[in-house]
Amino acid sequence: RAVAAEFHLAHADWPQIVPIIQSIFNTSPVSRLGWKSPLQVMTGITPVRPLSALVPHGEVKHVETVDAVRARQCIQMSTLQSAPEGIHRDTDERVTKRRKRAIEKHNFRTNVSVRNIEIGDFVLCALLDRTRDKLQCKW
Repeated sequence: RAVAAEFHLAHADWPQIVPIIQSIFNTSPVSRLGWKSPLQVMTGITPVRPLSALVPHGEVKHVETVDAVRARQCIQMSTLQSAPEGIHRDTDERVTKRRKRAIEKHNFRTNVSVRNIEIGDFVLCALLDRTRDKLQCKW
């Protein structure tokens, strides 16, 4: 709605700008993903920003042969096939670290302590006796 209002578009023109907004969201870097875009994380392709088409790239200085282009494409395809694995691994590590820090911060603020229990320790459990509505203690 903000984009439609900014460009003075009618409410009925909204479906025409949805793909543009979607492209902007999918190619924008996100801090949660290590300042990579969702497109880059999912496909390994470095995104081209929508407004970069408006900026001239300068003169063509070198023209490649068809064989050189094909060889470069093969190299890029092999790199592209292996890129998502590394990006997904990096993103997963980053998210796991952030989640662990958030849990530790929450536990510190709420004075939660980690229980020191190991396999083989005796633990006292509270069980509800449904017949008499009382708690029972069981080792």
